[in-house]
Amino acid sequence: MVTEFTHNSDLRITPQGQLRDDECLPGADTGSLLLALVQEQLSAGPPGRQYFHRLFSNYLRDIAALGEPEGGDLGGFFQQCRPAVSEAAFLALSAPPLMGMEYFNDDVLYAFYLRFECALQAAFAAAGGAFTDFIRSLSPAWRDVGKVAFHLAENKGDTSGKCPFAFMVSFVHRVEGDKAKHLPLAAALKASAGQAQRLEALLRPIQIAAEKSRLIRELLESRRIFQPVAWSSREAFEFLQDIPAFEAANIVIRIVNLWKKSPARAKVKVSLDVSGKGLFGAGALLDFSVSVSLGGETLTGAELAELLSSQGGLVRLKGQWVLAEPEKIAAMLAQWQEAERLSGQEGISLTDGLRLLAGAEQGYRSSVNPDESEVCTFEPSGELRQLLQELRHPAQIELPELPGN
Repeated sequence: MVTEFTHNSDLRITPQGQLRDDECLPGADTGSLLLALVQEQLSAGPPGRQYFHRLFSNYLRDIAALGEPEGGDLGGFFQQCRPAVSEAAFLALSAPPLMGMEYFNDDVLYAFYLRFECALQAAFAAAGGAFTDFIRSLSPAWRDVGKVAFHLAENKGDTSGKCPFAFMVSFVHRVEGDKAKHLPLAAALKASAGQAQRLEALLRPIQIAAEKSRLIRELLESRRIFQPVAWSSREAFEFLQDIPAFEAANIVIRIVNLWKKSPARAKVKVSLDVSGKGLFGAGALLDFSVSVSLGGETLTGAELAELLSSQGGLVRLKGQWVLAEPEKIAAMLAQWQEAERLSGQEGISLTDGLRLLAGAEQGYRSSVNPDESEVCTFEPSGELRQLLQELRHPAQIELPELPGN
């Protein structure tokens, strides 16, 4: 539903007290024009355009914060959020100069609100579905308005290393330009004081999340959820595990400063190569070596020791926070050390090695728990890698020179 605008011309007011946009939406009625304006991702432009965009974006924000209207009728929401006549007079006085300003006053502005409400109600009825979904469909900038957001970030003030993360809750209360603006939860509650319906809509997602998450439940019961809190790496890990429950409660999750998607994880890497004992064939044996890597880079002995000695959750390795699974890593390493002991000087068969490379649950991998298999990778190395590459691309094989006649 986002409307494209060139922003080259400002708005004007007609002698009949109507708002017009002669360049972008010629002939549009005042209500439809105002509804289109709130869909603009407007960070710059003529002052009149910015004024009405800000005014009615804030009004729409207040309406959206009330949740779902009963029976799809927004009339009750309008009565709660519409500015009083005295407030409209103040807002009218703050308007910038624009064409037709002599026809603009508090009564005209109040009438603009009524026309905007008619356009909004009609658009919502035509769209169907939930009102909050309709609001967020107006433009990408409105996607999260009216939602609670959980923030997880690094705690820069932690010098002990005991609480390297910080958590806080905010409320996405409006759009400014193309950016969503957040209020701390305590400030959002203060702004909604005395408005029971808005307070209930604001707290409901947190209450739903608390039913599924021990962390959020304890913060809510202790009322520490209204202020930033410092967390250990274990608590941060528990938070990450609970993210599906938070998203189901329609809560925005903000961890973008830490990970683009999810934390990296260290993996046991088993490298397979052709053994020097015999020719390459069906009965050939493969040597293997085991290491632990992160993003393809092998961990040093000190880094591996830090990972294995962690209490789980998250650990900082190679300049990034990594999902620590010390029990799984230790069990996988022990399994391959046992496999190395049992194979002695023999190695493993080519058949078993190829099955491992193909991901089949055979041979040495048959006893691996499916969850543990996520932390183990297999790759060919050395001569075996070259041989497999040639089998995949036979045209690249260098043929020997033929003897001369």
